[in-house]
Amino acid sequence: MSVCPCTSGKAFNTCCGRFIFSSKADLQRKPAAKTPEQLMRSRFTAYALGNYGDYLLATWWPLTSQHLSSVELSQKSCEWVRLDILEKGQKGNDGWVSFCAWYLDENGSEQAMRERSTFKRENGRWYYVDGDVS
Repeated sequence: MSVCPCTSGKAFNTCCGRFIFSSKADLQRKPAAKTPEQLMRSRFTAYALGNYGDYLLATWWPLTSQHLSSVELSQKSCEWVRLDILEKGQKGNDGWVSFCAWYLDENGSEQAMRERSTFKRENGRWYYVDGDVS
C-alpha cells in the first residue's frame, strides 16, 4: 500500500501504518498515537481497510466500548474514501476532533458523515471516547 487512506498525503507505513495492528499481541510493539488527530486518522484508516477490529477496540475508551467486539469492528460497513479534519484540539488529557468522513453509498454516490469525537489520554495513550454525529 502506498498512500495512506486517511488522506494525509503521506505513505501508509510512515503515517497510520505505524500505529495500526491486527492482533492484541502487537499492542506493545506499536507506538501509540501522540495526538487525538493521529488517533482519529489511524482509526479512520482501520475502518477503511477493514479487519482491524482489535486495533479499534484497543483504542476505544473501555467504559464506552463494553458492548463492542473486535469481530464486529473488523467488518467493513461501507467504502470509506476520504477524511477531512475540520477542527482539532486538546487540553491536558482531553482532546477532540471534528471531521467529515466521506463514503460511497450502495449506489456508488459519495456521502458525508460529520462527527465531533472526544478523546482521553491515560498512561500516555489516547483513546476514542465517543462522538456526536450530524
